[in-house]
Formats: sequence, C-alpha cells, structure tokens
Amino acid sequence: HRDAGARAAAAAALGRIAWVGAVQGLVRTTKDQDLLVRAAAIEALGHFSGIEAVDCLLRLVSGSDAEAAFTALWALEECGSRDARIVEAARAILESGKALTLQMQAAHLLGARRDASAVKSLVRLLKNREWRLRSAAIEALAKIRHKDAIEPLIERLDAEEGRLASDVARALAAITGAGFGLDAKKWREWWKAHKDGFEPPANPPVAERGDGNTEVLYHDIPVVSKRIVFVLDVSSSMAEPMGIKNVPSGPEGGPAGNTRLDYCRWELKKTVRKLPSDVRFNIVTFGSDVHPWKPALTPALPAARKEAEAFIDKQAPAGSTNLFDALQCAFLDRDADTFYVLSDGQPTEGGITNPRELLAWVRRMNASRSVVIHTISAGELTAVTDNLLEKMAAENGGRSVVLK
Repeated sequence: HRDAGARAAAAAALGRIAWVGAVQGLVRTTKDQDLLVRAAAIEALGHFSGIEAVDCLLRLVSGSDAEAAFTALWALEECGSRDARIVEAARAILESGKALTLQMQAAHLLGARRDASAVKSLVRLLKNREWRLRSAAIEALAKIRHKDAIEPLIERLDAEEGRLASDVARALAAITGAGFGLDAKKWREWWKAHKDGFEPPANPPVAERGDGNTEVLYHDIPVVSKRIVFVLDVSSSMAEPMGIKNVPSGPEGGPAGNTRLDYCRWELKKTVRKLPSDVRFNIVTFGSDVHPWKPALTPALPAARKEAEAFIDKQAPAGSTNLFDALQCAFLDRDADTFYVLSDGQPTEGGITNPRELLAWVRRMNASRSVVIHTISAGELTAVTDNLLEKMAAENGGRSVVLK
C-alpha cells in the first residue's frame, strides 16, 4: 500500500491476531522506508515466539539503528521466547555501554528472566549518573534476588532519595525477607550478622512500595517521590454520586459535595497541601481534552501549592474519558518518576481506547522511562475498567486502589 499509515496499521493488526503466516511479511516490512511502518512491524513481531521472528529481532538488536534495536529488544521481552540468545544479547548491551534507553530495556529483560549472570553488570549501573538507568537496575536486581546485590544496594541507601531510595529498600526486602526500610545502618548491621552462608529465602514477604514513614498519602498510597504527576479524570461521569461510605473530615474539612469529582478534588488538595517544598509536581486533568496545570514539574512551595489548589477547584466534570492523551501528556515531562492516575471509567476517546492496546503502549513508553504508576479507581467499575487500572499499576511498579 502506498500510504504509510495504512501499512503501519496493517502490520499492527497482523501482530494482534498473531497469525503465524504473517511473520515472513512482517520481517520484510522491518526494512520499509518509513520509520513508523518499520516500528509497527518490529512491535508486531513481539507477538510471535518462533525462530524466524526471534532471528529477525536479534539481528535488529545488534544493528546500528538504535531506535530499531530498542523496539526489537522490547519485542523480544514481549514475545515470551526462551531462546538463550535473547539473554546473551541483553547482557552484551549492558557491557557495551550503548544508548541509555537500550541499556534500560536490557535491564528490564534480564530482570524479567531472573538472569543471575547479569548481577555484576547491573550492580555497576547503580552508580550511573542517569536516574532512569539506576531505577531499571534496582528493579532488575529485586527480581533476580541474588545475594551479591545486597551490599551494593545497602550502599545506595545513603546516596538515593525520594522514590529511588524507597525502591532500594523494597529491593533489599525482596531479596532478604528482612525489613529495615530506609535505615542503612540497620541494614548494614543485619547484613554483617547474616552474610556468612546467606541465601535468599524462597518465599519472602511481599514488600510494599513506600518507606512507611511518610506523612503524605494520596488515597492511602504513600507519596515518597519528589517528582510527581497527578493525573485526574474530570470527564462527565465524575458528576455521578461518589457512593463512598464514612467519608472522613478531620482538620481539612470534607468534600464540597457528594460527586466523584467533589471527593477526588478534596483528596488531591489534601495531598498537595502536605507536599514538602523539595518535591516537584504537576497536575494533568482530562475529559475529552487534556489540561496540564503547568508545562513542567513545579517546586511545591507555599505559593505554588495554593495555585494548584485553585486549579483543582476550577475543574468541572465534562466530556469523554481521554486517558491516552492524559498519559501521553504526563510522559512528556522526562523528570517525573511517579504518576498517580485516577479515573472512573473505560477510555472512550483519544489515540488508544482499547484497554489491551493501551496497556501495551504504556509498557512500551515506560521501558525507557522507569516511571512508577499508581492507579485509583473511582465509581462503578466494569470488569474491563477494573482490569485496566489494576494491570497498569501492576505492570509499572505501582499500587492500585479502588474507592468504595
């Protein structure tokens, strides 16, 4: 087809239906003259685990096109093939010092494969200047759960702050089964006493994200990050009654009314008031259209917090549910490391409305970002909506809360 958009759409569709007979054509399409068509074909090959698809993706990973290599490595993680060459290629990328995003995706893949031979390379990344690469390494080490990562992770507790410090504590808990939060001194004492002959326990307790000491909560989720985007649904359905029982009031008073948006505005304002001044944050509201409060993360100084409260108060329920564009807007700020996404319904407008495709897009975007995404579900949820928000949090290192 002469139209590049049509060729890209066809490649994506062939991937979604996972018809094995399409693999040869998709392999040819990875050489298309159009960048978007090539990317669509590479992503589509991520739906196939056969040797022909894997061979093509591995060739692209080792090629000179960094963008194609990143997409191919992402597709290799998605495809589910157990071909040993995939892990070898990812390890080689970490050793080579290639592009940041490629190293991040390699770390994600090695963590997902629980590849113990990658621990040494991942530990070296803990001192990298780029926080996103450190985050990817911490996450991978938490999944691999090897004792050689314990001491280097303890050392990082003194160097990291905000969300990454919390991630280090969580990784240590995942590997050891112990729980000393952000207290590096206690971790060192514990490790000195247990180091000899230590092996990670088979079934350690699940470590929740959050250090347990923060006074700031958002819908009962600890706010430990210092670089936050709050994404708030203000679509017309947010005018429905909240239906939540026993709404607390306390010193902050209570919601101005009984709609979903009344309650969620009140909760967001409570959180914003308590943000420390060393936190930078932004707010993105969405109905049919998307409205960011600021063009970039803003320090939570008293004047900014008051301005944010005024912005929140101005929000009125209107329009459809354009979650895709809201997330796209949030991802534009490359300094943000944590999103809190609140919605009350299934996406009905925007570039992607299919829940499965939206989840895949978020995974693809986040492979080069390392953003933790927490989700809050408001309103009467369908199985589709509940599954979307719960999966989005689970796949991106966050917690999922349902308001009842």
